[in-house]
Amino acid sequence: MSFMDADRFHRAARDGHLDLLQEANRKELNSRDEDGMTPAMWAAYYGHLDALRLIVGRGRGLDNSRRWMGPGLPPEL
Repeated sequence: MSFMDADRFHRAARDGHLDLLQEANRKELNSRDEDGMTPAMWAAYYGHLDALRLIVGRGRGLDNSRRWMGPGLPPEL
């Protein structure tokens, strides 16, 4: 996985592009960008609940996000 490949999934999460997120594997969904953010963090930050649900539904994103998001998750999840 190159940095550019991982970066596209971070951008997809930030912009709410579900079609691109569905192409990502587990490693890509749990990777951090240059700001230390995972795709789940970007989706949550920008309020893209569908993108966040997709990432979480694939079992990724929250294990590394807890230090940023705190111990609880929004009830919408």
